[in-house]
Order: sequence, then C-alpha cells, then structure tokens
Amino acid sequence: LDGLKQHGTWLVIMCADHGDAYGDDGFHGRGIAHPAVFNVPYAAWVHR
Repeated sequence: LDGLKQHGTWLVIMCADHGDAYGDDGFHGRGIAHPAVFNVPYAAWVHR
C-alpha cells in the first residue's frame, strides 16, 4: 500500500463472502444459521 500513496486519492475495500463460527454458542464452521456466520467481515479505507 505504501506505493499507492504517490498516486493521490485511493480506496481499499476488504470483505469476505461469509463469516465463520469458531465455537460461538457451541457452533463451528459455516453453512449454519448463526449471527457469527451472517455478520460478514468488512473494512474500507480512503487515502487522500
């Protein structure tokens, strides 16, 4: 990302297609109806 700093304004978006349950309420994995799976990791940054 350091190389992008010289190119003005840019946007970085990171996200997943689903979340994963890592023992949340006794559930593990994905493909289940649990908030840990429904809540998708997402982050965005704008550099000016």
